[in-house]
Amino acid sequence: MRDTNIVRTVDSIYEGENSDNLLSEELLFVHERTLAQAHANLLGQFHRHAGSQYTFFSAVDLNCGTLVRLIDDAFSGLNVSVLVTARTFTDESAVYRYEAVGISAFDLSAPAYLEVLDRGKNDTVGSPGPPGVDGSSYTVSIQSSNGSIFRPEQVDTILTFHVFQNTTEITEELDASRFRWKRLSADPIDDGRWKTSSKAIAHKSVEIKNADCVGRTVFFCEIDLTGYEA
Repeated sequence: MRDTNIVRTVDSIYEGENSDNLLSEELLFVHERTLAQAHANLLGQFHRHAGSQYTFFSAVDLNCGTLVRLIDDAFSGLNVSVLVTARTFTDESAVYRYEAVGISAFDLSAPAYLEVLDRGKNDTVGSPGPPGVDGSSYTVSIQSSNGSIFRPEQVDTILTFHVFQNTTEITEELDASRFRWKRLSADPIDDGRWKTSSKAIAHKSVEIKNADCVGRTVFFCEIDLTGYEA
């Protein structure tokens, strides 16, 4: 970028079109605007990703220090390069759990853009919704028939989901199709299979055995109260 300024001396007298008393000053900048924007974008990439901690699962055996690119094009839109710092695995699953730290790839070919921020106009707030039922609230709980913590290969219990409206239990009034059990373990792929099995869908209670657990496993239940009226 090149800029030329004309500077008039203080003690000179302006005489028509005479420019003898003018000094010409030429400034030469290192970057043009497009390149400056590109560099600003790279700094943005670094501050957005560098130092962030990530956890992911994979059946691929990766060594610590491996550079990996995490891409989630289904939900979060995550697209970041990470450095693997730790890995965990057990004999019970073929899936590895990895800990990683975000890094910046400094891609000089990344497209540059210019963003101008303006004050909001408060036009994103919708109209208030209809008032809820006065004094009505829901509470849920899960009861285990044989405790909540088990040793490996000694899991045997029945989990039962309870729903309360205010202080009154309404579990029996609800259709079983409203209930859906889920599981969180060291094997997210198998968790997906488990939650879509007949065992996990449309049951107010579920029997949990050794085969239902993969390492440290947590069970929870979701309920859909859409359209329910007491």
